[in-house]
Amino acid sequence: MLEIVLAEVLNNVVEHALAGRSDGQIVIACNYADQCWFVEVRDNGAEMPDSQLPDGTMPDLDRDLLDMPEGGFGWGLVRSLAQDIGYQRHSTGHNELSFRVPD
Repeated sequence: MLEIVLAEVLNNVVEHALAGRSDGQIVIACNYADQCWFVEVRDNGAEMPDSQLPDGTMPDLDRDLLDMPEGGFGWGLVRSLAQDIGYQRHSTGHNELSFRVPD
């Protein structure tokens, strides 16, 4: 579960927050305690829209297979697998995402 959450989070950082930048930085800090991963991801990219995390609403899947959306599943996965998700934009121009994933 941790691998899926980190893959989605890091993909979003690279694709959206750091898009078009050559000076992007990502710092990941992980702790493991009491059968749970505690994770912080910090980057120097663009702020989340409205300083809010996406709500994680999954795309409508009631459609023909050929008409299925290509994206839009990431935050739904993150919200379903991670707990205590928090986001802060620091005055230093950094984003900080924190969450925990039970083992």
